[in-house]
Amino acid sequence: MQKSRLLAFAVYFLVLLGVAKYLNGSFWPPFGLEGIWFYSAAASLLVGELVLEPYFTRPVDALASALAVLIVAATASWQQSPALSATVDGIRVLLVLYAVVVIVTATAAMTLKDSAGAPGGIARTAASFVGRFGRAQWLFGALVFASGYAAFAGSSSKVAALYLSWFIVAVFTPVEWVMALLSRRRTQTKLQFGIVESVQDPCTAIVRFPLGTKPELGERVEIPTANNAGTIVDVTALAPEPIARVALEKALPLSLGSSVMLTAACDTSPIVGNVADGTALDSLVLETVPAAAQFGLQEGRLVEVQVGATPTLYQVVGGHVVRQSERDMVRHRVVVNGRKLGSWNETKGQFDSVPWIANPGSPARLMASRPARGLRTEAIGVVPGTDYGIRIDTHLAVTHNTAILGILGIGKTCLAWELIKRTLAAGIRVVVLDITGGYGPEFVDIFPAAVEEAVHASIEQRIQANVATDTVRSGQAGNFDDFKEAIGTTLDAFLAGDARLLVLNPDRFNVTRMEGKPFNGKANLLASVTMVEATRLIAEGLLARLQAMPREPQENLARVCLVLEEAHSLIPEWTSATNDGDRQAVNGTARAILQGRKYGLGCLLITQRTANVTKTILNQCNTIFAMRVYDATGIEFLQNYLGATYASLLASLRERQAIVFGKASSCNAPVVVDLNDAAEFNDAFWEPAAPGIPAAHVPDEGGSDSGAVSDPVARDRDSWDDIPF
Repeated sequence: MQKSRLLAFAVYFLVLLGVAKYLNGSFWPPFGLEGIWFYSAAASLLVGELVLEPYFTRPVDALASALAVLIVAATASWQQSPALSATVDGIRVLLVLYAVVVIVTATAAMTLKDSAGAPGGIARTAASFVGRFGRAQWLFGALVFASGYAAFAGSSSKVAALYLSWFIVAVFTPVEWVMALLSRRRTQTKLQFGIVESVQDPCTAIVRFPLGTKPELGERVEIPTANNAGTIVDVTALAPEPIARVALEKALPLSLGSSVMLTAACDTSPIVGNVADGTALDSLVLETVPAAAQFGLQEGRLVEVQVGATPTLYQVVGGHVVRQSERDMVRHRVVVNGRKLGSWNETKGQFDSVPWIANPGSPARLMASRPARGLRTEAIGVVPGTDYGIRIDTHLAVTHNTAILGILGIGKTCLAWELIKRTLAAGIRVVVLDITGGYGPEFVDIFPAAVEEAVHASIEQRIQANVATDTVRSGQAGNFDDFKEAIGTTLDAFLAGDARLLVLNPDRFNVTRMEGKPFNGKANLLASVTMVEATRLIAEGLLARLQAMPREPQENLARVCLVLEEAHSLIPEWTSATNDGDRQAVNGTARAILQGRKYGLGCLLITQRTANVTKTILNQCNTIFAMRVYDATGIEFLQNYLGATYASLLASLRERQAIVFGKASSCNAPVVVDLNDAAEFNDAFWEPAAPGIPAAHVPDEGGSDSGAVSDPVARDRDSWDDIPF
């Protein structure tokens, strides 16, 4: 293209020399008033449309051109003009004002270009102005007209010749028009020899192109004799005579041997293949070539194909290479698997279901990457390459239980924090069983470290007296009953107060119970209570208290979410439990969670070891966030939820990426999602929401607690004075 523009400049320069011969009597105009028009015209062509500013004008380009025009208009001697001096002075003033306006505007655009707010808006407006009125063609063109009139005002024929010549060169651009016409003719002559070799129903033609032709994937073709057109959906890469598969637009009769012409035009959204054998109601099989990867085809991206008359989106979830023999060559093709999502409904912000199967042989377009519009606070993340947000219904996520599964360090806890923050903002209480110590610092704004310490200190104070007592009391020794009562008192105070978050570490407490049968009223052995058993006490305690609260039969909103961080340690699988006590405890926790839905109790389960978590609870998690997983047990378990195609993606998911599926998801099918950036989510959602969430606080020295509210379920308020709710 640059060579063509330089050629056009050379032709126009020769034209200007011819005009100079007529106007000035010599091929090279003199310096001075009678030559300004020539040098201005040459500058307009060289600096402007043909070399430096063929597509757009930057503010710095406009500034340079305006300065040049200002210097010439202000300093050149115009006294020799045959025109009236008042007229010449008026023209010069207008020219100077035009140049000054462009200089000031371009300077503003450059100075304020990185500013935010109103200054940034001024910069954009200024850049738009100079992009249109600061072009070299306009600036130097104005100088051509002004200087030409000033120099040749005494001869109307010379003025007319100059103006007409410049108008033809600048407006009609005849040289570029001729070159474009010749280029189109050469292209059409070269590409019109494709021949239809076979036809495949429906609407597919196999076309052989002549030696040296280079048809491309997604390129448009025309078949004049059949009044039809189509798109190349498959093409050989190395054959001397390329063979292409064309998806036709119309189901019209097509004769073998029909001529096919490439149009050298491609669709906006790149074609990456065509619907192939094996496509089903909910899945897509797409055949393509290895070169399709250059368009950005990869797992997680969306492709669009026709289902009937409806453009329907499928998410790429797999692919493999196949070897094929075609005529006199062997080639390898890529077979891509996709899962149907539906048609995106921008108004509802979700995928609408599209019934039936993709049209056989139809082209598949890769959805162009849509720039994100900033974090969408209602969405947990977006479909890769788009701004299609996937939302989570917080109440359904709690009442029907949710699991976050994935390897260590992949972003599970950050996702759990986001879900908890959404849950708290929705007015749902959250009890976190955290043995990692990471939740307190994250939620310090509504559950300060002093409060967390006060809660644990209160429980420890109530249980420390009998930790080593072997005397049997009410059938139990040790401080197990004290611990159960302390947990109950803590939960009572929490549920009666207005604070929404409680963080407990079940592994922190020294709790003992009787092991075996007593002798003479004494326990033979005191065993330590594990965090698995502590988890059961908390889960059963929450259920019992929620059961005692009034609730309408039709009410289905969540009340309390029990968060099980490192769930493989809190609710281990039967084979992973260390003793019978843990196995019984897991069963108790499972029963509490299974019964909890109708009382508004649910759980959020986070684990890196799917195989080691009890399937009794895991199978009740209706919403799944599956992040990167390597172990066979985890993949096999998730395959039952996601299907084999999505399960095959688990090992290759990127960081902060998950497959989301379940009742709480706004998408009816499993979908790969790029999860929200944690910092952006905190800035956009949590910081505005946190001040409206009641925070827990340490009681006053007198024992009063302004956070507690009246509740008929409360049993012994006097024992709550040191509990910060």
